[in-house]
Amino acid sequence: MKIVYFVPVFPRISETFVTRELEELAKQGQHNITIVSWGREEHDIPNLLKGSIIKFEPSYKQAFSANLEYLFRYPFRYLKTLFLFIFSNHVSIKGFVHDMASFLKSMAVAKFIEKLKPDHLHTHFLSWTASFTMGVGSILNIPFSITIHASDLFIKNSPSIVGFATMKKRKINTAIFVVTVSKFNVEYLRNVLEISDSKIKMIRTGININEFKDRNISYPKTKPLIIVQVGKFVPKRGFEYTIKACKKLKEEGIDFVCHLIGGPDISMESKDYYFKLIDKVNSLGLNQNIEFHGAIEFKHVKDIIAKCHVIISPSITPNNNDSEGLPTSIIEGFLAKRPVIATNHSGIPELVKDGENGFLIAEKDVGALVHHLKFINNNMRQAELMGLSGYSKVVKEYNIVNSVRKLSLFFEGQN
Repeated sequence: MKIVYFVPVFPRISETFVTRELEELAKQGQHNITIVSWGREEHDIPNLLKGSIIKFEPSYKQAFSANLEYLFRYPFRYLKTLFLFIFSNHVSIKGFVHDMASFLKSMAVAKFIEKLKPDHLHTHFLSWTASFTMGVGSILNIPFSITIHASDLFIKNSPSIVGFATMKKRKINTAIFVVTVSKFNVEYLRNVLEISDSKIKMIRTGININEFKDRNISYPKTKPLIIVQVGKFVPKRGFEYTIKACKKLKEEGIDFVCHLIGGPDISMESKDYYFKLIDKVNSLGLNQNIEFHGAIEFKHVKDIIAKCHVIISPSITPNNNDSEGLPTSIIEGFLAKRPVIATNHSGIPELVKDGENGFLIAEKDVGALVHHLKFINNNMRQAELMGLSGYSKVVKEYNIVNSVRKLSLFFEGQN
């Protein structure tokens, strides 16, 4: 089966889960995979995928030419596709303009993809990437599917229309199926967006269970306490609560180092948030305790995780409802046999079990975060056992080999 993945920026540092999925699909060899990319790369392309990427970014000149061609070649399909875009929930005038631009350019992408003769199209995220995929699938009469994660599903509004999902129900109902990563997401799709159960497939975010085999991940028994938080610098990650917790640890004389790994996304809101956090750390005199690493490749993230005592994920639900799905950093932390402290938020409790493999706290509860960090600092043997429990759960339920096999069956039309 020939499958085209539409991944505009590939590989992307913040989307290791997409790269892992594609590598495993290539490794299993059940399908002929082609990645259509804009041609922008944030790190080296994995060897397994180097021959599978075709770079193409459409211009408006190509888009207008393709629209005229398809209007005359497939008039019924073209008008049907146009109506899919026009008569939908665009959220705002700005959203409508963006969606219509996506329609126009999707015809140029369709013309480019048509020569590949794919049997199926797939993309990640319900935002503009899915708009392109819907346009291509509709005009070429090719089934398509979407993997839905978090902000693309939950967010209600955003100053950045590029990262915001419009036409959600339209894209989901037009797709042959949608994949999502947690039971929480499934319930949201079913109860809030009223999507049919037959349309929804749940597949856990997979990880290569041998990812840390090339690192020494023996649990450290020495001080200082090393804390790690990984993720994009967006409000839902709760980085400001990490900083508040660090302030309290310092006031109580705890010897610690906290590594904050990630960078802002393309929105001004995220960039403003990032620089406010840096200013906060400076103003509180925490420069010697908190280190910002920026967006770094996972091989460097592994080096830091391998030396830490605990992974934290103090996620919150901001006013625009931009919630998590299930942070990949939690899965990675457990794979490194580290305990996790996280909030009782979205799909997180499906993986983090309070008192077993880590601790669950309420959103914005700095006191609880500090309490559990001090517990780990004073009970490292028990923290080590919690990490081992998390490792067992991830190996059993989040093995990418099983996740991709399941996805392959869905591509083939098997339930």
